[in-house]
Amino acid sequence: MLKLICVKRRALIFLLFFVVSTATSAGTLNIFATNYPPFNIKSAPSQPGFDVEVSIAAFAAVGIDIEVKFQPWARIMRDVKSGVATAAVTCSKVKERLSFADLSEQISSTRMAVITHRNYSGAPLSVVDDLRNKKVIAVNGFATQKELVKNGIKHSSVNSIEDALAVLLRRNQDVFYIGWESAAYVAQQMGILDKLNFAGVASVDDHPFYLCFSKKWPASKKLLKTFNKGLKIIQENGTFQNIHARYGL
Repeated sequence: MLKLICVKRRALIFLLFFVVSTATSAGTLNIFATNYPPFNIKSAPSQPGFDVEVSIAAFAAVGIDIEVKFQPWARIMRDVKSGVATAAVTCSKVKERLSFADLSEQISSTRMAVITHRNYSGAPLSVVDDLRNKKVIAVNGFATQKELVKNGIKHSSVNSIEDALAVLLRRNQDVFYIGWESAAYVAQQMGILDKLNFAGVASVDDHPFYLCFSKKWPASKKLLKTFNKGLKIIQENGTFQNIHARYGL
């Protein structure tokens, strides 16, 4: 009987480990991000973005190895909703998203921006409602795009920030609505920053970001609490601040 109890206990421990850290063959947990520099930077192993680095460090602080995989955002959200994906990095608090995902403690934030061509000669744009009757671009699936939908503002959607900036400059569009830091970083990398004007959005506060954990992923609430514990550790020991400092933040 004692032997049977020990076997069952080992089986239970193994099951819990499997559930919490369903892994690649290397034993690491996969979470997902889209290219959204400087928060998440695809194809830059030495500087993968501060949200990616914070996520890796927070999990490492509680003994969990993770690998961040990059995919289009709309696909990531479909997978988080269905339970195929564990969690997503740099996730906004969107009402419809809360039905299928739980949010971590805040990991970063961004300022909202309206971006125009430097030759734009229309009326000043300072609040979201100013975008009505303008030719507006947004990135498909991003919180800014969902905000436009919520407010009934017509717009065109593209799949990336790079696409949006190219469309803004070449296809007679008025404005791109997006997070300031990310768009400025991408524009600088594309060599077009001097062709753009950035303005803040007075009606919108700084926009917080989180990790969002699929409610359908086994033991996701336990994993979320574990992540929050690790996040607190790196905030208290200075790792969090050092990561942001490397990106000039």
